[in-house]
Parts: sequence; structure tokens; C-alpha cells
Amino acid sequence: MVKEHGSVVRPALIIAVGSLGIVTMTTLIVMMPMAVDAQPGTAPVIEEGQRVRLVERDAAGLEARDYQNIDTTRQLGELQLSDTPAEALAESDDLAGLVARVNDAARVVLAADSFGACERALEEAIEYAGVREQFGRVVASFQAVKHMCAETFAELEPLRSLGWYAAFAWDEQRDDAARTVALLKAHSAEVSTRSVMATTQVYGGMGFTWECNQQLWFKRVGYNRQALGGPVAERARALSL
Repeated sequence: MVKEHGSVVRPALIIAVGSLGIVTMTTLIVMMPMAVDAQPGTAPVIEEGQRVRLVERDAAGLEARDYQNIDTTRQLGELQLSDTPAEALAESDDLAGLVARVNDAARVVLAADSFGACERALEEAIEYAGVREQFGRVVASFQAVKHMCAETFAELEPLRSLGWYAAFAWDEQRDDAARTVALLKAHSAEVSTRSVMATTQVYGGMGFTWECNQQLWFKRVGYNRQALGGPVAERARALSL
């Protein structure tokens, strides 16, 4: 809700994907309007009078707060606004479509982030299996470990192609872009989860500790899985598009 003179009068909550340190160093913040809950597959519903607005970082009534979250490599937080001056940007003929498009771009980024985390987790697991010895031989020589790594690789590679196409479809604004992004987000969530579970097990019990980098990739994939829609919600959205 915005006053006529352009101030945000209702406290607004924004979950920032990224370090709040970056927010504190920036000069201007772009505030997207919040969408009202809609049925899966339908365009976001934007309240009348909402606009994309620009807020100065040191504006009165703007407060940044850190969240304590499990993934310490990507700190989350909130921007709390109370009677904060804001400059309205140019109006859009399809504001709901703009919000949906921005959300889809974020979903592609989250899927790519999960893929990269899984790829690195697999590389590290293979390196570890090549030097860790058990029963007088490296664990990489055990058939079970070989199959675990090979099956993880085989499941990840198609995700790369799906991610490239989803990004292309979004960029070219193809008719199937929104549906493809939804399918990417859902498939990425499930494949990534299975991938990091497998690579963590290559390490044995150590894989679940903070002494092993696998916990970093595991936590990142866990957050990305639910952000902007879990696999069930995204598949339902894809079916109705």
C-alpha cells in the first residue's frame, strides 16, 4: 500500500536471496510489488495501485535485518519498510506478467545454482573416493561406489540441457517458456536432492559433518528446492499452463 506522495506505509517483507552485505553496500533497491495468492498456473494477481518502485538504501524507515539460517554461505534477511519514501518507476501494461517473468528468471537461476552445487559435490566425492582407503584398497575401486557416482553423473547431465533450454526459452519469450521453467524447477529440485544425498554417502559418516564440504552443497540444494515453489507445486503449475 502506497500513499499518494509515494511512501510505503505498510511494513513490507522482502526475502533477499544473497548476502545482506551486498544490500548494505548498494545505493538503490528495486522493490517489486507483492502478488496476491493465485491458483496454480494463473498469472499473479497484483493489487490495484501497485507499481515497481525505487528505494534509496539510506531512506528513512528502511531497516535491513539478518536471518539466522542453515546455509551460512548465502545469508538471507529481510528489508523492513515503514513509511519509507519510494519513487514509482514507469507503469507497465502487464505488471502481473512482469512479476511472473521476474520470478521465472529467479527459478532458472536457482536451478542452475543447484546444478552447479551438485556438479561440484560429485567432483569432490570422486576425488575423495580415489584417496580414501578401506580394507586395504581405495573405495573408488568398490563397485557400489562406482555405480553411485556414475548414476549420479548420468542423472545430472540431462538437467544441464533442460536448464539451457529453459534459459533460452525465457530469454526469447517463447510460448512454452513459463511451462519449461516450472518443469525445470521441479525436476531440478528432485534430481539435485538425490544427487547430494548420493555424494554425501560416498564420504560415509564424515559426509554429514561440518568438516566436509558436502554439507555446504547439501544445504544449498535444500534451500533451492523450496524457494519459489517446491517440485509438487511447480509440476501442478506446469500442468495448468
